[in-house]
This record gives sequence, structure tokens and C-alpha cells, in this order.
Amino acid sequence: MRDRRAAIVEARTAWPGVQVGDDEFLAYASARVEGERLEHLADLYLACACARGDEAALAAFDARYMPQIARALARLRLDESEIAEVQQLVRESLFVAEGAVPRIAAYSASGPLGAWVRTIALRVAIDMVRRERRVRGHDEVVLEGILVEEPEAPDLAHLKRTHGEDLRSALADGIAGLEAEDQLMLRLHYVDGLSTGKIAAMQRQHPVTVLRRLGRVRAQLLKHIKRFMRTRCGVSGSQLDSIVRLVQSDFHARLSGMLAEAPTVLQRRPRE
Repeated sequence: MRDRRAAIVEARTAWPGVQVGDDEFLAYASARVEGERLEHLADLYLACACARGDEAALAAFDARYMPQIARALARLRLDESEIAEVQQLVRESLFVAEGAVPRIAAYSASGPLGAWVRTIALRVAIDMVRRERRVRGHDEVVLEGILVEEPEAPDLAHLKRTHGEDLRSALADGIAGLEAEDQLMLRLHYVDGLSTGKIAAMQRQHPVTVLRRLGRVRAQLLKHIKRFMRTRCGVSGSQLDSIVRLVQSDFHARLSGMLAEAPTVLQRRPRE
């Protein structure tokens, strides 16, 4: 125990400004580190603070590891905008929790944090390249073939015809119920096309903070649409689940279109 407490002191020295309580970190480390392995405890200390959403830790992570990611991705011959996109996807992957804890909490200090992060970044980049149907070799060959859109499922097409206007009203009502700051963030992201990184810089926040806020607002809108369709339109059961699936499938297009064409939607309705 004395060795680990000494290692905590070294970790704090390595990451000035990042603070995690001794007992909290010891419990965190005990759940992840086998035996008395202390080689990468300073990296685990930073990961622990990032998992808690500590702004100083997130900033320190960016300063140390985002340049490393950029250097690693340069070997794939990605351009600057593509590298920035991968960096943002890595932030989202590591720090925006899909379940109870963010992915960064899976780091167990079995090796350097930088190597672990670069491996994730390379996988994200490869997936991105594959999605765009490109292979980057010496000649940057483009895969042969034409992308063909899959036909829309019949049940979703039927829902669009029968409940299209209801969904539009539900989304408009949901947007009108948001805080003004959240409405502005949606417009900046979905209409003006600003990345979460640029929005974060404008608002002097960390990109992960903006990502989490966007995720929270998206979840709030989906929840409102589901409640609206159930209580005002009498939709329930499997049909309601299908409507939520429909909205999720083209959420970006629906939201950007509505915000762009109807600025009055941004006028907040009174709280009920």
C-alpha cells in the first residue's frame, strides 16, 4: 500500500492540476491492476480522472495524446480534416458513455496509455476509410464498384406516410421545449455544420463536454417524441418502437431541415 501511495504522488507530479482522491484512485486501481504492477500507474491516474469527466484531465489527455494520434495517422496518408475527424471520434469513443461508464475506464495499465489510445485511433481510422470505400496504398487506389442505397423497409415507408406530420409536430414541440443554449448548440452543429471541437472552442469548453451535451439533448428529444406520439397521437406498442427507430435513422436530416427552414421553432414555449 505504501508503494502505491508513493506512486500516486508521482502520478500527480506527472499530471499537475489533475486531482483524484487517494482512496478513490486506490479502489479504481485495485479493480484494474493485478498484483503490485505499478509501471503505468501514472497513466491509469489520468485515465481515472478522465473517466470522471475531470476537465483538467481531459485537457491534459488532449495535449499529450492527440498529437501522437495525428503522427500515427499520418502514416495512413489521411489529410488534416480526416485526422481531425478521427481525433473527434476517439474522444467520443473514450469519453462519452454508452452505458454506465465510458470506454476509457477499460484501460488497465497493462501497457502505456499512449499505445492503447493509438491502437484505438488506428482502428477508428481504418473503419472510417472502409466506410468511405477507400484503400490507401502507395497509389491511393479507390475501390471498384458503386454504392447502392438499400431500399427503405416497407414498415418505415408506411410510417412516414401515415405519421410524417405528427413526427414533424413532435420534433418541433421538443425543440421549442429546450433551453436556449441547447437550441443554439443544435443550430451550430446541425445547420451551420460546426464540429463539436469548434463549438467547444467558441464556448470555451472541452470537446467532450459538448459531445455529452449533444448526446443528452438528442436523448431528450427522442424521449419527447415518443411521449408526444403516445399521448397526443395514440401510438403505442411495436408501432411506437418503429417510429422511434425511424426518427433515429434520419435524425440529422430531420433536425437540420427543421432548424434551417423554420427559425421560429427556436422560440421557446412556456414551461408547463
